[in-house]
Amino acid sequence: MEHPIFKAIVTMYDQADCDIAREICERYELPVWNNIELGFDYVDYDDDDPIYLHYQTKEKADDNDHIGFYVDNMEEEDIDNYNIVSMEEFEALAEDYNPQFKTIEEILTLFKQNI
Repeated sequence: MEHPIFKAIVTMYDQADCDIAREICERYELPVWNNIELGFDYVDYDDDDPIYLHYQTKEKADDNDHIGFYVDNMEEEDIDNYNIVSMEEFEALAEDYNPQFKTIEEILTLFKQNI
C-alpha cells in the first residue's frame, strides 16, 4: 500500500467526526475493519490520548477482521510514522485513491485523456 492515504491520520474529537470518517471510507470504498460499527466507535480514554482515524496493516492486525481504517488511540512512536491531515485533506486523498465519478461525461473525459 504505497498511496499516501495509508500513512495519513486524522484527529477525531467526537462521535460526529467518526461518523464523517466512516462515510468517507464507505463512499470511496476504502478498506475498513469488518465490524465497521466497532471500528468507527469513538472511545474517550481517561488519559487524554488523542484519538485518530488511521490504517492498520495486515502485519499489525491480530486477524483479518482488523485490517483497514479504524478509529482509536495510537502509540506515540507510531504517530511519527504517519502524516496528520485534516478531514478535508483525508477526503481529497480518498478521492485521489478511488475517484468517484458523478456523470457519464466525467468518465468519458477521463477515458479520452488516458487514450
